[in-house]
Amino acid sequence: MNAHSSNLSDWLQTTVFHGLARSQALRLCEIVQPQTWQKDEQIFRQGSPATGFFVVKTGLVKIFKVSPIGKEKILNIFERRDNFAEVPETNDAAGSDAEPG
Repeated sequence: MNAHSSNLSDWLQTTVFHGLARSQALRLCEIVQPQTWQKDEQIFRQGSPATGFFVVKTGLVKIFKVSPIGKEKILNIFERRDNFAEVPETNDAAGSDAEPG
């Protein structure tokens, strides 16, 4: 176990994974792929297939839908420790725009 895995394991236990035993969280760390997005950078687009499970570590993530005339409708805003993996799976009309805070 390295320091990164240990820190990530500690953090995961403060999220939706809070009930995991430390050993389980450490195993999860083996497959976690931390990623960073800049403000206004899209994480996924409307109609794109679900490719992962997202947990916000810092900042905000805005999930929105754009109408045919270009009007944006915000569906949800996720904050630190929120997860939003179910959004692309259950609402194939959703888009996302990361807004780190």
